[in-house]
Amino acid sequence: MRMSKQVMIGLASGMAMCWSAVAAPPPALDRVPDDAAVAFVMPSMQGLVTDLRSFVDRVVSEAERADALAGLDMFNGILNMPGMNAGGSAAAVMYVDQDDGMGTPPIVLVIPVSDFSQLRESMTAEGEGPVYEGQINGESVYMKDIGGGFAAAGPMPELVQEFSGQAGHLAGHVERLGMQGQASLGANDMVMIANLEILSPYIKMAGEQMQQQMAMIMTMAGPQAAQMQPMMEMASGLMTRLADEGRTAVVGAQIDEKGVSFDSGVQFKDGTESFTMLADGGKASGLLNRLPGSDFMFAYALDASHTGVAKAFEHLAKMSEQAGGGVKGVSFLEMVQHAKGMAGAMGSVPMMGAGLFSNFVTVTLTDEAGQTLQTMGSAVREANGQSAQGLKYTTAWEDAAAEIAGVKVSSYSMQMMPDGSPESQQMAPMMMIMPTLFGPNGGPNGYMAAVDGAVVQTMSQNTPLMEKAIKAAKDGNGLGSGEAIKAVGGHLPDNRVFEVYLSVDQVMNTVGPMAAMFGAMPNFEKVDKLTPIGFGTATGQGGMLNRVYVPNDVLSWFVKFADQMDSGEFEEAPAEEQGGPRF
Repeated sequence: MRMSKQVMIGLASGMAMCWSAVAAPPPALDRVPDDAAVAFVMPSMQGLVTDLRSFVDRVVSEAERADALAGLDMFNGILNMPGMNAGGSAAAVMYVDQDDGMGTPPIVLVIPVSDFSQLRESMTAEGEGPVYEGQINGESVYMKDIGGGFAAAGPMPELVQEFSGQAGHLAGHVERLGMQGQASLGANDMVMIANLEILSPYIKMAGEQMQQQMAMIMTMAGPQAAQMQPMMEMASGLMTRLADEGRTAVVGAQIDEKGVSFDSGVQFKDGTESFTMLADGGKASGLLNRLPGSDFMFAYALDASHTGVAKAFEHLAKMSEQAGGGVKGVSFLEMVQHAKGMAGAMGSVPMMGAGLFSNFVTVTLTDEAGQTLQTMGSAVREANGQSAQGLKYTTAWEDAAAEIAGVKVSSYSMQMMPDGSPESQQMAPMMMIMPTLFGPNGGPNGYMAAVDGAVVQTMSQNTPLMEKAIKAAKDGNGLGSGEAIKAVGGHLPDNRVFEVYLSVDQVMNTVGPMAAMFGAMPNFEKVDKLTPIGFGTATGQGGMLNRVYVPNDVLSWFVKFADQMDSGEFEEAPAEEQGGPRF
């Protein structure tokens, strides 16, 4: 009998869930062949159980804890079989071109052993060798000794037979990972390595299928197809670029005492356009210091001086031009051409009706702050009276409209209304949410000013907010210097070109009352202060690494929230007799 698909996937998934950060790559990776399409690696099988058990104890509710720990107990029993070296490193090799027609996972495990003969006995493994058939929980598994304290095992005997497991591959894997891949390798509790050069045909096949689906969508889109075309071509182009220029991809996860992080990264081939775009490291860290420190729903920072970002801006401008319907005389590239860095924060608001963007602040770092401000002013003036994509723009700009914190600030306003064209009918639903986004003005209506090598902007004419923004732009000790941002940022990769922080508590406390008003969450209670979720993208030496970091308190809140939803505490409130929502 073959080992069940569930058991083998469980073991492989376990390997892909924990790898304690070490200075050197795990020795098991040295046994993974160079032509492996996909491999999983972990440094300590026992570390897997220990870290996951600690995670469950910290985050999972007591009611669900027993079920969560049951699988770990089973796996722990396997690890402690006589002959196993539970503290050693392990790996798993996935084959993409092997299928026995029975749903058996095409996988070979590289497991650490202290005594292969003893392990054979504990698994009641039989055979004449070198491959033996043993039993784990009543399921067959095939295994052989590959020397050096390792054994090969798997559900398909032919794959185990062919697997050499010889040492000498570590240097090649490390070189293919590149700087960012190695950073993920050394920082994560989980690592999956994919050889994109081997997987290229499969990526191209997926790209072709995506193009066919896009064609069907565009056929149904009718007149809007022309506007969708550039975005669809970009998505297809990314797949093609990944297949043609990609070398190695990594996916990782780390569990520590403060939270969980998830990685994804790509290393591109030397000499390709993608490698050139990602050759330099990013400098986004610290940009949030130029924003006012206060409660926020989300905040972001972007290194606009980075070569890859500049190329991305060019592609976006080209896509906008191809889509047509833009505002004449308004150039996105002109507004950002001198930018060195950009940052913004959506400050918390008392309720959605106040305008979600009413406390939104941005800062653009540039050596040409005065010229950039003039360019923005010209764009606002130029847009006045024009129509684009079914909307007519009514705009206004006033230079030096006020003096705030000792700085002359300009004011602007922008409103968008359907222009009566056929396209405008599709824009009507969007117009209904404009007051929710911007308040009673129905559009951006704020201040801009040039301040010490930066352009500061608000989306409402909120004088106290603009004053705080100007001071933060001058002093540089604003939002990013807060303890929460610093703590989360410390878990993100170095050389970040882009970073985002999301405050779940602030989002829920803004959206929750509205949901409760309409009966969707009648028992909603204010969420206590939570550590923000962080996301960062790092670049360098032709590679890119993305990481999401979720703190434990956020994970615990999500688990509690999900339990409340499952228990029916947040079920939709019954309607009144007249059919209206319950207020």
